[in-house]
Amino acid sequence: MMDKKKKPMSPPPVQKTVADRYTYPVLDTPPAVQAQARCRENSAGERIYSLNYAGMDIASITVSDRIRSCIRFYSDSSMQTSPLIQQFYLSAESPVKAVVTLHMRHEAICLRPRRAGDGEAIFAQAGGPLIYGANGFYGFWEDMLIEWHGASWRWLGDRVNLREDGSAEVSFEISLNKRPFLLLLRPHYYSRHMGYRYYEPWKKRPNPKAVSGWCSWEAYHMDVTQEKIAFAAEKMAELMPYGLEYIQLDDGYEQKMIPPAADGKIYESWLTPNKKFPGGHEKIVESIRKQGFVPAVWSNAVVTNEAAANAGLCMKEDGKAFRGDWIQYILNCTETTLREHVLPYYRGLRKFGYQYFKTDSIRHLYFDGLQECVRRGLLSEEEADVRFRGFLCCAREGIGEDAYLLSCWGMLTQAIGLVDASRIATDANPEWGRVQMQVYETARWFFAQRILFTLDPDHVCARTELEWARMLLSFVSLTGGVYMLSDPPESYDGDRMQIIRKTLPSLEVYAGETGPVDYTTPAFCWPAGQERTPEEESEAFFDDGRNSFGTLWMSHFCKGDRKWAVAMRIALSPLAEEDVPLDALGLDPEGEYAVYDFWQEKFLGIVTGRLGMRALPLGHVQVCALTPVAKDAPTLIASDRHVSMDAVSVIGCRSENGSLTLRLRGVPDKSFAYFIYSKQACDFSTDTELCVESEGPLYRVTVPFGEKEVKLTARQRGKTD
Repeated sequence: MMDKKKKPMSPPPVQKTVADRYTYPVLDTPPAVQAQARCRENSAGERIYSLNYAGMDIASITVSDRIRSCIRFYSDSSMQTSPLIQQFYLSAESPVKAVVTLHMRHEAICLRPRRAGDGEAIFAQAGGPLIYGANGFYGFWEDMLIEWHGASWRWLGDRVNLREDGSAEVSFEISLNKRPFLLLLRPHYYSRHMGYRYYEPWKKRPNPKAVSGWCSWEAYHMDVTQEKIAFAAEKMAELMPYGLEYIQLDDGYEQKMIPPAADGKIYESWLTPNKKFPGGHEKIVESIRKQGFVPAVWSNAVVTNEAAANAGLCMKEDGKAFRGDWIQYILNCTETTLREHVLPYYRGLRKFGYQYFKTDSIRHLYFDGLQECVRRGLLSEEEADVRFRGFLCCAREGIGEDAYLLSCWGMLTQAIGLVDASRIATDANPEWGRVQMQVYETARWFFAQRILFTLDPDHVCARTELEWARMLLSFVSLTGGVYMLSDPPESYDGDRMQIIRKTLPSLEVYAGETGPVDYTTPAFCWPAGQERTPEEESEAFFDDGRNSFGTLWMSHFCKGDRKWAVAMRIALSPLAEEDVPLDALGLDPEGEYAVYDFWQEKFLGIVTGRLGMRALPLGHVQVCALTPVAKDAPTLIASDRHVSMDAVSVIGCRSENGSLTLRLRGVPDKSFAYFIYSKQACDFSTDTELCVESEGPLYRVTVPFGEKEVKLTARQRGKTD
């Protein structure tokens, strides 16, 4: 039988879809419904597959060659209904390159759509960098996570593109073939897929600002006085130019009985301080503002007066108020009670001038209070939620939308959308177990960082062991946690002040990865048995000496023309030397990176493929900046001003025509060193005096600062503008 000669295949006709026949309106609220696919050709004959969501093309795939390809259309792409998951796939009969462009209506970030695995760094980010290997894109307004699988790919660009209309866009190239390339869409990702049902970012997002301050609790506990707050504000003023912003009065100022009388109001116990504060809130706020700080204050959801509790303020069983664990008498949180007793004290504290509010016992109000009422059959689960959110709504209404609200403590679904920050760890102090806990619990909850709220590891104690302090303050700053010092100011000796200065302020850092907590691993707990050494405590969680969970972090930064990353290795148990693959840090393993060790003040050379990290005793830290080396211009690789090297004093960076221009703003009357790498010899110019030292391709440029910013230019010799 004679074989017939096969005719060459031509591309199939463009399919018509529902989305071609209808024009969808641009919606004001992102729906939890499917995106619609369509296919069209442009004037260049390129085939474009688009996914339309909420009236906007959220994704498009452009295939340049006329090779047969297809995409999953209609509701076939919807894999389940609630929470909705869509799986679009695209394949081609022959290998071909394609460009995928993802578009979100407002701010968006690149995310790894899973948590860090063994040997991988936990990803953090600031400035919208595109992280190598992070195959996820998250839009805040949409609460939409898009991830992709099944084909090799590479970013086109190094950061999220912010368009003039306020939208965000990224593009990457893929290698299509017969194996399906998958796009997964998860609308309402945090609210439905992750279960935080009150998260509605299209209405309101938490305040993302970085917080740095000092808190009275671990310094003075209940012995706090008006004089001690004034003393602390005066002593901490030295740190204001470095980024310390708040002085926070904690527990110990309120009246002992809440409310003060059986027929009294709860707000009276908070708005009229006890006898240790004879000048009242006016004097407290005045002493804080006098030093230039922003006043901050603590309050509590507790009721301590039994007579008042029985008079109608609190939940009752058989006609009598009862106590809950840790919460004492349980505020009934009815609308009337909240309006008469709670709203006035938040409104009053704000009127006194406080702008940062730490609201304590929130977890106990919910779990040990209102949920206790559910267990006793006094409330339904739905009513407990309504009353709890009513309390926080009163707090928010009283302090205003512009004030900062910290929920203390517990990762509570019911607080989402009302608070700006949430404490995610139990009470901290200078002991190793508590320091270790702050790192470990931040790692567990890091998927929420500045998406659901800012993580508060609780106050940080710099009076702990010196190396533990270096580790903890580096960690909080680089991961963007609430950085609230809490020690007697006189405990800050020269070494500790130097560490504090180099880690202030905390940074506006976001999660660089997402995914639920692994509940098969324990939350941090105290080992059973007799009193243990720090080493013995660590063995309960980290007994193999490897990079266990929470010990390896990578903060990726974009600012101006700069893109760099800072690796942080934390010895939650003693760590041996290790060569860490660059792709485990979110870096291209084929790239060349200049490495600078911040705390050792040492240039470690140029690396590719892997990063060698040194052995660390318990509680120590290594912080290294890794910066892609420019081939035709000088490269800023570090500074000694801030542990981020340097997201603080470098306020502008431009690289072109063999030159690097930096705009710098430092602390007046102080000098900082900037480390610049160049394969060719450089000349430096500025509008101030410089001290330039060089060793091979590395230049150390020391810049003195005044009130004005400094412009520093490094130009390779032989290059002209």
